[in-house]
Amino acid sequence: MKRIFAAFLMVLAGLSPARAEDLALIVSNDFYQHQPRVADADRIQALEYNLRQAGFVVRRVSNSRSNFSESGGRELSRMLDEADRLVVVISGHVVRAFGQNWLLHTDAVEPNVFTIGRAALPLRPFFAAAADRPGDAVIAVAAPDAGLTLGPGIQRGFRADAIPQGVTVVSGPPAPVAGFIAGDLLRPGLPLASAVASAPRGVEVQGYIPISRGFLTGGSVDLGRIVGLEQSLWRLAQLLDSLDGYREYLDRFPNGDFAFQARQRVQALSITPEDRARLDEQALGLSRNQRRAIQRGLTLLGFDTGGVDGILGRRSRGAIAAWQRSIGVPDTGYLT
Repeated sequence: MKRIFAAFLMVLAGLSPARAEDLALIVSNDFYQHQPRVADADRIQALEYNLRQAGFVVRRVSNSRSNFSESGGRELSRMLDEADRLVVVISGHVVRAFGQNWLLHTDAVEPNVFTIGRAALPLRPFFAAAADRPGDAVIAVAAPDAGLTLGPGIQRGFRADAIPQGVTVVSGPPAPVAGFIAGDLLRPGLPLASAVASAPRGVEVQGYIPISRGFLTGGSVDLGRIVGLEQSLWRLAQLLDSLDGYREYLDRFPNGDFAFQARQRVQALSITPEDRARLDEQALGLSRNQRRAIQRGLTLLGFDTGGVDGILGRRSRGAIAAWQRSIGVPDTGYLT
């Protein structure tokens, strides 16, 4: 059996709470051997104190390496399975490949599409674990904007796409992300939408953002006592511009002054990702000659479009999707 790296083994030693009702997992990589060191990583590590004060059982994985073993993955899975409420904080160099996000191990040299599976930890399983706890899960990704040495097919940076229903995703540089978590996110009684409205510069919050409910137990507010409630909810809904925000406004004010506008935004935001991609391509207004040029380019790159006729049919869509997968972007089959 491959040796588990020492830091990870130390973290796992002594892990076995019978039931971690509120679990916070901090995965922090900062001492990179061949990539820039992560600035402000100490701010992420200091969150352990804040999360414990908020009642979470905190577990840490620090400075993972490429010899991450199967048993280590099983232990991570076990920890996540045992959580009721879940906070996952991921800090380090995050990259994109094959349409998903990866956290580079600290000994990653110049990862490419053939080595990314060994050079990095996939973030998708963390999102899958959060999806099992709708309304009670936060994923925070603190990724610095630093120059990385990356191979073909690997892109720098985190992108929160396909967020599971009921999951809140926080992203940005380490320092402001840590400040947001330690401050407003963990403040009982503060609705999450209000926390987002005053989030530090550089922090982006996506996914589940309720207007009247905080993340922590007991973090709700009596909306009936707020003066000018309808206007306040509408302003928050506009600020967040999310389905949850507009639906919450409509739940409380189905015949309100802004109900028509709210229903329009709900309809616009409810279209499927495929419909959105199709509409985005239509907005480009591509001419037939431009579509022929795209087909020629794809063919030269080795993606068979079934001809160069300017008609983007089934085979051309398949070629576009295959090319998109090869560069690590969502494989919608439509152009942007």
